[in-house]
Amino acid sequence: MKHQAHYLPHLFAEGLKRLFALLFLLSLMWLITPISVQASTEVEPNDTCQTAQDFTGASLPFSLSGQITPIPGVGTEEDYFKFEGTSGALVKIDVKSADPTTLNPYLYVFDESCNQSIKYTGSSPLILTVPQNGKFIVYTWASGSQNYTLTITPTNAIGSITGNVIDAITGQPIANNAIAFLYRCYDSTCSDLNPVASQVPNSQGIVTFTQEDDLTSLAVGNYKIIGYSDQYEAGETPQFFVAKNQNKQVDVPLKSYPARVSVKGCNNIPGTGGKCKFSVTVTNGKAKALDAMVWSVVNGYGVNILGQSTQFQLQQDYDILLPKLGNTKTLNFEFNVPAGVRDNAYFYVNTYVGGVKRNPNFNIKGEYGFSLEKLPNNTALTIMPERRAAKLRHHHRN
Repeated sequence: MKHQAHYLPHLFAEGLKRLFALLFLLSLMWLITPISVQASTEVEPNDTCQTAQDFTGASLPFSLSGQITPIPGVGTEEDYFKFEGTSGALVKIDVKSADPTTLNPYLYVFDESCNQSIKYTGSSPLILTVPQNGKFIVYTWASGSQNYTLTITPTNAIGSITGNVIDAITGQPIANNAIAFLYRCYDSTCSDLNPVASQVPNSQGIVTFTQEDDLTSLAVGNYKIIGYSDQYEAGETPQFFVAKNQNKQVDVPLKSYPARVSVKGCNNIPGTGGKCKFSVTVTNGKAKALDAMVWSVVNGYGVNILGQSTQFQLQQDYDILLPKLGNTKTLNFEFNVPAGVRDNAYFYVNTYVGGVKRNPNFNIKGEYGFSLEKLPNNTALTIMPERRAAKLRHHHRN
């Protein structure tokens, strides 16, 4: 009897172990049980909004196999499908060609009457906020014969994505003349060329994304940010995953040009002529000495009755040595503006910094400029807004 009393607790313990093991296996089976996907096949005719194949009774997630066959004399075919979901819910819609070497069919979403386009992303997947009445039309087309699979999958919103746009060496925020683009990544190379959102950093170099540019909430998935700023190389983050309701924070480091140039331009040059005096500040953007020459070139367009263009280099040029990262040097330049400059004429004044270890003209380390313009009914030449000046510079360079 003593032996039996000693053995009962052992049997009880073994029973508990087996029970817990069974429960653990059952939980694993629940986790790996596949989500039921309702599947269907495209049926013609469905090549107009009015003849859209009706799947309003289908449950999500949903998968459909279809075929695009070019119409003789037209060269394309269009397939329309009608769906219904929960108002305000997020869904991911994707269409993929059965042939991986072929461009995926194009994908659009319309309201239920096809009067208004809700979303278009080319041949990339898209995230849709289901309209208020729950109904929407998915429309796809291609220029050649294709078998494809259309999928609609429920998804969830993230919290936010915050990017800190910073100098890659100093870690200081970059706020002036900067912009950040948010990309959603659907493959390992993040090959989608269309950003889902863009934003100008605040004074601390910070951007915060919670929505796409069309106000769709950002959905769970992989993203990256590419940042741009004047006188910096473009910089991008690695891909990163953002979960449901997660607030993700990443750094967006940009590499400075070897020399960054800022200009304080002249303004209000009278129509009777006068001197344009301006100053240039050069900053060493690298962690090594900057040994350089600095010079300025003036380009004038439409300055007289012949619509003359002119270009000349200013007599002043400077040799500078900035030993350390962040060292600066301010330089002064001037040139004469003649009397009688015609309306709509403008001058673009560009300053160059060229390294002296090779021919400075072919070893540019940095550049920047400003523009003056003579507006109609204005007696003075004034500084041109940067956006218009940038367009004109691009025009003349191309």
